[in-house]
Amino acid sequence: MKRLGLLIALVLAYSLGVAQATYKVKPGDTLEKIAKRYQCKIDALAKKNGIKDPSKLQIGQVLRLPTDPSSYVNGRVPASVKPQSSPARAAVTQTSNTQKVATISKTNVNVREKPSTSSRVLTKVDKGRTATVLRTEGEWVKLQFPGGTIGFVHKDMLTISGGAASQPQATQAASSHVSKIATIAKTNVNVREKPSATSRAVARVDKGRTATILRTEGDWVKLQFPGGTTGFVHKDLLTISTNSGQAASQPAVAAVAEPSSDSKTVTITADGVNLRAGPSTRQAVVAELKKGVEAKLIGRHGDWLKVEFDGGAKGFVHASLTSLAKPGMATPSADRYADVVAEAKRYLGVRYIYGGETTRGFDCSGFVYYVYKKVEGVTLPRVSSAQASVGVKVDKSELQPGDLVFFRTGRSTRINHAGIYIGNGQFIHASSGGGQVRIDSLSDGYYSKRFVTARRVVKK
Repeated sequence: MKRLGLLIALVLAYSLGVAQATYKVKPGDTLEKIAKRYQCKIDALAKKNGIKDPSKLQIGQVLRLPTDPSSYVNGRVPASVKPQSSPARAAVTQTSNTQKVATISKTNVNVREKPSTSSRVLTKVDKGRTATVLRTEGEWVKLQFPGGTIGFVHKDMLTISGGAASQPQATQAASSHVSKIATIAKTNVNVREKPSATSRAVARVDKGRTATILRTEGDWVKLQFPGGTTGFVHKDLLTISTNSGQAASQPAVAAVAEPSSDSKTVTITADGVNLRAGPSTRQAVVAELKKGVEAKLIGRHGDWLKVEFDGGAKGFVHASLTSLAKPGMATPSADRYADVVAEAKRYLGVRYIYGGETTRGFDCSGFVYYVYKKVEGVTLPRVSSAQASVGVKVDKSELQPGDLVFFRTGRSTRINHAGIYIGNGQFIHASSGGGQVRIDSLSDGYYSKRFVTARRVVKK
């Protein structure tokens, strides 16, 4: 009996002295890909982790790798999977002190600015999204999502576990840190809340924009854009490629910024703020940022701040649109009306009603009138022909987001249609022909031929 007891003690001691090999699910992973990477049988990997539906893998989910040789195609356990002895386990223990991760457990969950149901909603997130837990305040948990958004979610909407949100295992080889990137292949593409053509559009994106692939559902791909926006795009509107360890849409910033000696956190103070490839409004827009998004200040270039997000994306934002704005600082005209554009886009899909100037329905000039009054506090004339005399005239080649654009449509001999320019050769308007608020091209097609003039509203 003494020998038996000693044997049991030795077995227990060995069991406690080894570390179970694991793998953390990354964007673009499937059970089949993970099994192939380790030459493991899919059914054995699924059984080891109690997975009944392989399509429901979640980013950040930790999978245990089988240690039975029969679970592998060649009958041998790979060296990278074999249990490690106690010295290796000690190394693992040192790196296991990671922040907790929260997984959203409900659909369409509000992320709020403060720990209260009456606080402003910063964004909405879907079931399965992961975030790093920063702290808890009573019944609320403060989270930081990949992309930089920080806010509070009620604990009843979360499942909390250990590990870093949506980050690869530290023990994985560097070559395995490869995620898939989607590039928008068409113009004016809808990003939808759910994988359906009838689902609500949460944003519209231009050709060339990139995003990280979170998962696929049938013919739809769930994407996360720099700045935090997530949603579904049909696969026919995308080009898929791999991305070795770089963040989607990370700009190649050629401009030299003076390094920042402090490690301040910069908070974006308006919706629809442009993150640019360089410190100028002439530089390419690489992402649109939401109000409340935070980033690390890493440099300055005049009134422009060079910032870095948790996902690794870097770029420039004008200081006047951040928490570091100085009193009296002027916003560059190209970004001055970011809030106007963001507000206008909120009403995409609202029906056209002749004479309408409320969210129940708009006509073209009623839409322009409503948006400018709400955001800028400016009361414009109510009809498009009168609106076309407000502010200063702008050449078509000098258009900037927020400028008003005017047209002669049908057989009219005078201005009878208005919209708001949103950048990239597009404008948003309440279309009688389309029956709703929509975005159309100003660079070609019907409205390009009927364009008359543009005006820039200057607040006094």
